[in-house]
Order: sequence, then structure tokens, then C-alpha cells
Amino acid sequence: MSETDPVAGKRARAWQRLTPEEQARVPALLESCRKATDIPPFPVARSSFEKVLYGLAAAGQPVTPAELAYLLISCWGYNSDVASIRRRIALAVQQEVARSTGGDLYRATDLGFERLTGVAPFRPDHGRPGPAVDRFPRSGGLRRGPPAIKPWRRDDPSR
Repeated sequence: MSETDPVAGKRARAWQRLTPEEQARVPALLESCRKATDIPPFPVARSSFEKVLYGLAAAGQPVTPAELAYLLISCWGYNSDVASIRRRIALAVQQEVARSTGGDLYRATDLGFERLTGVAPFRPDHGRPGPAVDRFPRSGGLRRGPPAIKPWRRDDPSR
């Protein structure tokens, strides 16, 4: 590992995980990622889900999760394992911001591009059908955990 490139070791390990077919496709994918100008810069992506979606959109063509892991490390220094990327891709497919093109290949949809550019907001309901409800706007979304229960008191006339 060189001192000038802190992600060289991570990039080398990700490269070793690629199949020979994926290794042949990666140089073209790297070039298309570097030319992606129709989406905001990578630092705008805050969550790991948005970073995976960004990688799918920047690639410009269908990619495998292993190729995406390599692209995220090589282009933007974001390290994530393939299993985590698969889970985020599954969520993206569920939310219809990505789609499978067969053979373990995935790409961003038009809705995915719109969400990255800020035209369409991300849904706090994680893709479930029905209207998205933001009950606690100051906290940034839906509150996790059980609902707050008002404690019962003997002297409470409302009970």
C-alpha cells in the first residue's frame, strides 16, 4: 500500500474478487463513471443507499454488485462489501429506483436519476405502497420504536 493512495489495498482486494469477465468490463465502467456529469457530485450522497444508487447511475450501464463495489472504491474511495451492496440494490429495486437487467446485472432507472438530481424526493416509507407520511418532520422522518404511550394515572379525569 502506498502512502499517496490510501485505498490501494482495498482496491486490490476488490479487484481480486472480480471474475475475469467483470475485470474485462471494469475499465469501460471506470471511464463512464469519470464522465458522469448529469448527476450531482458524489459527496452529495449522504447515506450508503444513496451512494450505491449514485454508483449505479454513474456507471451508465448494467453492473454486478462486485463491479459496483470496485467502482465505489476506485472512483470515490467508498468501501463497502458486496453483501451490503446487494441489500441496498434489493431495496433500490423495491423502491423502483433501480432494476435488474438479468444475470445479476442492475442499473438505475429514470426515477433513480430524478432522485439523485433532487427532482423526486426519497420516500421515507422504504417503498411500501400508500402515501408517504412524515409524522415527525423536525427529526428527519418516521420515529422508530413503539409509539409513545401516555401513562395512566388514577386522578386523570379523561379515563
